[in-house]
Amino acid sequence: MKFNKSLFFCLLINLFICICSYADQLEDGKTAFLRQEYQKSYALLLPLAEAGDTFAQTNIGYMLSQGLGVVKNEKEAIRWYEKAALKGDSDAQYNIGSMYETGRGTKQDYKKAMEWYLKSAEQGNAFAQANLGSLYYNGNGVEVNYKNAIYWYNKSAEQGYSLAQNFLGVMYVNGLGVKKDLDKGYKWILKAAEQGLEVAQENAYAICYDAANNKNIGAMHNLAYMCLNGWAGKQDPNKCVNILEMAGEKGFAPSASALAKIYKEGSYGVIPDQAKALYWGEKAKKLVNK
Repeated sequence: MKFNKSLFFCLLINLFICICSYADQLEDGKTAFLRQEYQKSYALLLPLAEAGDTFAQTNIGYMLSQGLGVVKNEKEAIRWYEKAALKGDSDAQYNIGSMYETGRGTKQDYKKAMEWYLKSAEQGNAFAQANLGSLYYNGNGVEVNYKNAIYWYNKSAEQGYSLAQNFLGVMYVNGLGVKKDLDKGYKWILKAAEQGLEVAQENAYAICYDAANNKNIGAMHNLAYMCLNGWAGKQDPNKCVNILEMAGEKGFAPSASALAKIYKEGSYGVIPDQAKALYWGEKAKKLVNK
């Protein structure tokens, strides 16, 4: 059979056009999803999902599970998640695990949730790692195992997931599955609190409050700032500044410096007071040069 060079190049060009068209459609679907144009995203990604694209399958599943741009259908969401999950997509594995854990679109099944979470967690999915830790912590689908909970919370926390950081910190504070370590626990809780996680902020505030009551001036300083930033609910800024002044009077230079700035600028709703700003500024210099 004679080789037809013209036909070969025509086929090659058509293949290239198809690949480019596919890639453009996928990118357009992603962009529409990020812009929260869910109906458009669903329409663009569905044909790609049907063609076997794992990203498209996972996102079609998510939109169906949440009712974004389409009528909510959790059973259908699981079907799409499973297609992508079986091909190793960690997000789909996490999502299907979550559906089994909470009984959405299917009968609640902690063991199946654990199986899917484990597949995802082993690929480094921080959300799956945290949820796996919680299954071990609560004994859902498995016997309570604090050491395993610590292991998976730590994996997730190291990646910056605030919920895992808070849980890990609480376990260190209470000595669950690990030697009790208040300092280490506090540091993990603080990492979560600084990301805005309210329960972590409350936990950090409670730890500092106890330490401040035991005359720990560093804790007083931290407690004052948590108070000023509303970590334990909205409070009178003057009450918070009083805590800072207690630490400053006890010789904590950072508190004195902070007070000088607060009074000078009138930060946090505190009425500016240049005389107090000068007093605390001088005190801070003396403490630093002590």
